[in-house]
Amino acid sequence: MKRSSIKRWFVLLVVCAAAGGGGWYWYQEKNKPVEQEPLLATVRLGSIENTITASGTLKPSNYVDVGAQVSGQLEKLHVEVGDVVEAGQLLAEIDARVQAERVNASRASLEGQQAQLDALRSAL
Repeated sequence: MKRSSIKRWFVLLVVCAAAGGGGWYWYQEKNKPVEQEPLLATVRLGSIENTITASGTLKPSNYVDVGAQVSGQLEKLHVEVGDVVEAGQLLAEIDARVQAERVNASRASLEGQQAQLDALRSAL
């Protein structure tokens, strides 16, 4: 082997060893546990303000569907928005005149049907 060829291999070996050593040192420094120093501040009087900006849709943490079995005009509302309610609690009073008129009309219709049935029975 020529002397220049040996010299090239030696330089290549030195360069590879230096690169390997540098990589090992970088890896060791990167994975070294970080020592945290305590956060020090001077105590002074003042106001604390923290501003948070966000975008998106707000959703309640608890959501309950409240459905009414009847509809009509509200006469009185017994709860406010955000109140905690319990099962069976009176939430609102609805004007019952519309439902009372429907009941009366249904009774009148029933009496009319009953009269027609009696007429058909007597004709039979």
